[in-house]
Amino acid sequence: MLVTVDDGGRWHPCRHPTQWATTDQTGRFYFPDVYVARRWALIFPPIERFSSSFGVCVGRDSASLTLAFTGMSSLRSAAPADTVRCIVWSAHGRWNQSCASPVHCRQYGSRDHPRQACSTLTEASIREGGAWASPSASGFYRLLLPIEDTDAQEALLQWVQRLDGGAERVVDSLELRLAPKQFQVERLEFRTDTGGTCITLRSAGRKAHWYSLGPTIQTTTLELGPPGQAVPRAECGRR
Repeated sequence: MLVTVDDGGRWHPCRHPTQWATTDQTGRFYFPDVYVARRWALIFPPIERFSSSFGVCVGRDSASLTLAFTGMSSLRSAAPADTVRCIVWSAHGRWNQSCASPVHCRQYGSRDHPRQACSTLTEASIREGGAWASPSASGFYRLLLPIEDTDAQEALLQWVQRLDGGAERVVDSLELRLAPKQFQVERLEFRTDTGGTCITLRSAGRKAHWYSLGPTIQTTTLELGPPGQAVPRAECGRR
């Protein structure tokens, strides 16, 4: 997989890469430290904490690069290292990337009333949940959502088997239709109870016509079982 570092341009991401790298056999990549000089106009007294953004783009080649991660570099001290996990997959002959970065949490509030706020630097397009079992194996479900800036019309549901040593193996997969024309995921839920695992995926696209009253909505609800078993339902918990 090709990986690039972008200058953080919001309007045209992945258009101006400053560094290039390729992943190794394990899917890992590394960029050396980069120092960028920028011109700033400062207003004194300086009350803001200034920072600079950058983007990490991934793709099979330079033509398929899409923004996978947006990071911030501190101007005061060395910023902590960030990681991003991406999976490349295909549907109907089209290659897509799904990515997720770790959730960072911070504590605030008083000793008697502690609070926690968590955030991630990129909207996760890799979701995992539930559990399945067959006579010979067991594992979990993984949903891969294409990055929303692409024209992809499908998500990919995978049955993933856990192997020794932390390895994984995709046993089966199923394509799920998304709303057309630059979709946006409105709801995604894995619900697991004694009866099994149910998934609901609701996406919204742009208006089909200029005279349409609202966006195009696509909702898929499936009751999941062993590899390959996905039964459509009106809603989770309702047969």
